[in-house]
Amino acid sequence: MSLKMPQGQLAAPPTLYNFPDTFAFLNKLKKNDTIHKYRTSVGATIASLISTTSTFPLDSIKTRQQTYNYRGTLHVIYDTYRHEGIKGFYRGIWAPLISTSVVRTIGASVYAATVPFSRDFWSVHFQLPPVLHDPEHVMVGDHLDHFLLQSFKMTLLYLVPGAIAGASSTLISAPFEFTKLSSQIEGLVARQLQAAAENKGGHINQLDGFKPHSVMETGKEILQRAGVRGLYSGYKYHLLRDSISTGFYFTTYEIAKIVVAQKMFGKQSETMQNVAVAFAGACAGIVSWTIIFPLDTLKSVYQKNVVAAAMAHKYGVKLDLNKDAVKINRIRDLFQRRLYKGLGISCIRTAINGAIFFSVLEYIRKRL
Repeated sequence: MSLKMPQGQLAAPPTLYNFPDTFAFLNKLKKNDTIHKYRTSVGATIASLISTTSTFPLDSIKTRQQTYNYRGTLHVIYDTYRHEGIKGFYRGIWAPLISTSVVRTIGASVYAATVPFSRDFWSVHFQLPPVLHDPEHVMVGDHLDHFLLQSFKMTLLYLVPGAIAGASSTLISAPFEFTKLSSQIEGLVARQLQAAAENKGGHINQLDGFKPHSVMETGKEILQRAGVRGLYSGYKYHLLRDSISTGFYFTTYEIAKIVVAQKMFGKQSETMQNVAVAFAGACAGIVSWTIIFPLDTLKSVYQKNVVAAAMAHKYGVKLDLNKDAVKINRIRDLFQRRLYKGLGISCIRTAINGAIFFSVLEYIRKRL
């Protein structure tokens, strides 16, 4: 993300779409020196709220598909709507809406602060691509080896700052994300428990007409049951996932934006430069999510089993959770087909999310 760096170090990003004057109030805020100074944080907050709300139903579908044996995406949509209605697709939205805004604001700030240190370090070992200092320079040459070399240099520059940005926000995001997941799948777990009881000739009256808890109720219940540690169930998976994904997220965005804007569109028009930002954001979402998707599935399955075990204990039902556990003993185990359930809908979600996030962010930064 071409965030604001100290003068003379990093070129300003391409401008964004000529949005309708929806954000006319930004012109008034532009005169505020404090807001101008922190425009990246302000932009990241607003961009997160818009992108998260727009794509949350797809996230809900992804989580359900990862944690339960649905036949496909359409089956998830049908089953969710049948049992929970439209609200089911937005169940648990408040947790990520709050956490994502905070997390992305922190991540953007940390990323902007660490890139200069990364630049200084790698300048000692490699000559950085001139594009980092001269916006008129075309990174992509006529030969593949030139492109690969420049891309490698940019990866060195952006990958570690991105990973640090991702890791720095996990202490805040992990509790919110576990609470969100719990709220999303409580209804599914309740039906699983009822089915298990009926298979043994029993019935759980308390689960008749079960309604999943709100995010606040879910969080309170987790705290009462397991304390603060309970909110960090599966944290090791969360930390690893966010560190890797955020590193590739920013790196892919930086490289894709330059490639698309300068090689494919050149200087044809400002509109094409704007398209490059959205396209690069979509690429960043797809690439980063595809790389870490197995880790996300491991996290989701582990956390689902935590929720299922707690509810089974509460209602006195015995569940065999070992059959749902995912065992990774070798590298090739990461390529199990079950670890990629929901990847298609996730790529669609992250592409849309990334395009919206970076488009709104760059637009607001320009206006402030």
